[in-house]
Amino acid sequence: MRFIVFIISGLLLGACSSIQYKPDFKENSPKQQASWQEHQTRISQQQNNWRFTGRFGASTQDDAWSGSIWWQQKNEDYNIELAGPLSQGTIRLQGDNEHSELQIAEDSSYSDGDAESLLQRYTGWSLPFSGLRYWVLGLPQPLGEKQHITLDEQGRIASIRQPHWHIQFQRYHKTGELQLPRKIVLQNEEVKIRLVFDQWNFNG
Repeated sequence: MRFIVFIISGLLLGACSSIQYKPDFKENSPKQQASWQEHQTRISQQQNNWRFTGRFGASTQDDAWSGSIWWQQKNEDYNIELAGPLSQGTIRLQGDNEHSELQIAEDSSYSDGDAESLLQRYTGWSLPFSGLRYWVLGLPQPLGEKQHITLDEQGRIASIRQPHWHIQFQRYHKTGELQLPRKIVLQNEEVKIRLVFDQWNFNG
């Protein structure tokens, strides 16, 4: 079986100076939309320099697994550690838009210009490289096309449908002046993923 590893999704997307997308807010009031504009502006100002620790769980029709995650983003540079999935110990991935390095064990290190190809080649894992870099912050992936977004009463994303994924933002919590996701659930036809954020830091 080819496992789907999800937490690294979107790490390799470059830093974006502003969020560009076309939301579809049919189900949301003008007040909610105004609150969303203020909310996403605050988040976008911090989106290129942060780190978090958290936990994840995933399930398919045939399998389930869980683990912990540490992820640091500095502009285009990323560094993540996954502990626990598939009895692999700690998996490390670091790099930027042009170069990626994967370390599966202390003596197993691989590099490539493209992280998706790198991971596919050496682990056999398929990765949805589309939006998690944005979703973990409570932002939609900037696709340049109309997207259906549902907001909660505070003007934060409650759910969003983007290519191949339905993302639900089940809980938020306050970190400094920011309202950030506490728990998100991602689901498609193959896998259901739960991601819980324990600690955020925006000081680099």
